[in-house]
Amino acid sequence: MKKSLLVGLYGIFWFAGISAVGADEALHIDEYVKNTKIVQDIPVIEYCKKGQEKMPLLILSHGFSGSKNDYFNDMKFVRGLADKGFFIVAMDNRCHGERKGPTFSSIVISKSKINIYEIRKIIKESADDVSTLIDYYETNFLIDKDQIGMTGISMGGFTTFRAMMIDPRIKAAAPMIGSPVWQDIPQEVPHSTSIDQNEEVMNHLTQLSQKYSPNYYPEKFYGRNLMIQNGEQDKHVSIAEVKKFYNIIAKKSPQTINMVSYPNLGHDVTPEMLTVTTEWLCEKLLSSSNS
Repeated sequence: MKKSLLVGLYGIFWFAGISAVGADEALHIDEYVKNTKIVQDIPVIEYCKKGQEKMPLLILSHGFSGSKNDYFNDMKFVRGLADKGFFIVAMDNRCHGERKGPTFSSIVISKSKINIYEIRKIIKESADDVSTLIDYYETNFLIDKDQIGMTGISMGGFTTFRAMMIDPRIKAAAPMIGSPVWQDIPQEVPHSTSIDQNEEVMNHLTQLSQKYSPNYYPEKFYGRNLMIQNGEQDKHVSIAEVKKFYNIIAKKSPQTINMVSYPNLGHDVTPEMLTVTTEWLCEKLLSSSNS
């Protein structure tokens, strides 16, 4: 099996080809701080290297049907970020993980069909929660409140676009295999036979998208540090629409937006993507933090 993070519609389902936490993690446990806590009803995992202060805050958003724990199934990504000097906060998206209230499946899936409108609502509400987390952590003496970043995979990528749009405190964002376009209908879906496209659902989706979808507000991204990564063969998002969004912003802010598309890649996250994300976040948040 190839070394990639195989992901289903808007989410991480498993880490393929990468060993789970084991003896290697035990060797490093004394070097890092890892705390699980609740911040205003938002379950999070905090992770950083010991003995540091004034660290850039980096918020991680997981994918469809996943949880904050997905980022800790393989420690290489988060440990690499911690080693660079980030204070990491991995959150449970709405209706996921240890969240209180209705479960993800009870909200999103009905009669073997996925309600795309409900998924977009979860994305919107999870992005709102990002601002709540920033409110909380920017008062922490360990955090450099002027250096805040975010990344997410699939559904977490969608959430990252939206969070950056609504919160100017996010200095750099790196969504992976997500999209700023909410009206796209995925061509391939897990857990179900199809997307529910009845008239009522589609009307609700249109109304929600026109009000909250980031592609309607490109001006919110002008002059903002944004790294977009997608696979050209992804059936879950429209790469053409993502490129259209990128091109609109690049005409106004070519210095701050970047996009990498991978010709033979579907809805997967590869080690190369994670490396690009890490290096880019370091350039945008650590260099200025240490200057």
